[in-house]
Amino acid sequence: MIPGQPTSRQPAQQAYGQYATMRWYGEATHPGGREYNEDAAAVVDFSTRASHAYGALLVVADGIGGHQAGDVASRLAVESLQVDLDPNRFEDEAGFRLTIASLLQASIASVNRRLHEMGRAGPGERSPGTTVTCAAIDTQDTWIAHVGDSRAYHVTAAGARALTEDHSVVGAMLAEGVITEEQARVHEQRNIITRAVGPDPEVEIDLLRVPMRPGELILLCTDGLHTALSREEIAHVMTTVPDVQQACETLVSIAVSRATGDNATAVAWRMPPAGPEPETETEAAPRRHRAGRERRLPRWAVALLAALFVLLGAGAGWFVGSFWYGNEQPKESAQVEKELPPRPGYKAGDRVVVASQPGAGGCYLYDFPDETRQGRLYDGWSLEIQGSPRAAGGSWWYRVEVTDPAYTGASRSGYVDAAYLQAVDSSG
Repeated sequence: MIPGQPTSRQPAQQAYGQYATMRWYGEATHPGGREYNEDAAAVVDFSTRASHAYGALLVVADGIGGHQAGDVASRLAVESLQVDLDPNRFEDEAGFRLTIASLLQASIASVNRRLHEMGRAGPGERSPGTTVTCAAIDTQDTWIAHVGDSRAYHVTAAGARALTEDHSVVGAMLAEGVITEEQARVHEQRNIITRAVGPDPEVEIDLLRVPMRPGELILLCTDGLHTALSREEIAHVMTTVPDVQQACETLVSIAVSRATGDNATAVAWRMPPAGPEPETETEAAPRRHRAGRERRLPRWAVALLAALFVLLGAGAGWFVGSFWYGNEQPKESAQVEKELPPRPGYKAGDRVVVASQPGAGGCYLYDFPDETRQGRLYDGWSLEIQGSPRAAGGSWWYRVEVTDPAYTGASRSGYVDAAYLQAVDSSG
């Protein structure tokens, strides 16, 4: 347990919904026990853009103490990586994944050459130098580029795992098992690094890819922080403080309170859930407004969706009809007029619907389409159509009312196959 930290917060991995008003990225730095802060850092969130090739860029750089212009070197590294990894240079996420490793390497190599040339042109004994640890994160993975003794951690519910090796004397001893992690944190040679960006004409860069799941975090920090806190303490803060900005500030505050002899810096990113991103309270309203303007569906998509809804509605109607009436493909039948005088006594020119062509089997009135025969209709009997036709039994059926006073059946209304109906002139 870390002194002074709250114990009632839920673990970060339990439910991502609790981050709806939290930031899922953060950045904090402090001079620590030194007069000047030679650390530089950046965390850039691209995921709020309507279209983005990747989600976030994180960088930390620690200017080498004792060398001239260490703060200049660290700022140059961070600014150069931000320019070189601008998301506009990637067409989409697929293009990002194909080129990100080579771009990271090329960008850091370019910074190394520039810093080395600065040293040769200036009056100093050595070129300015800096550590560099960078993370570029898309929707599935994090790509890490690393030189020096700053660190990258992958934080999950299981704890904090160091992704990078310290390029230092103590780091080599730790990797070989000569000393423990606890001993490395307090070793007298812990500040002697063996690899940095700038001092030499060429630099070896460690590159790795780490799969990420929603809710997991990437934390980058300088040695002034990771020598003051254990992995367990780092994991505790990152998984119990939901707001990532607050978590970064907490880590730096603890390092400073423990009288770290170096600058302390932390930047972190939590992988958002798949789907709509959680928003901060201050950003939610304007971002929703922008989303409504920038993510409007094109007209062709709206038309396609409308057609799809029509087809789905027709399919649902067909299914219901099939269930109740045994739908089949209706056969062709003569079109029947629907607007007719309701009772006998038509004048010349009125259009009347009559039963027609009863044939040998006759024309019958049914309680329901294609079933429950009620009575026979004879050729020429006038009928009043009630409502729209229904499809059943391979035909179109009309509900009609018999208006001929000679009709003696048990019911004066029912269904008739449209094939047996005909519209005629009453004078005909």
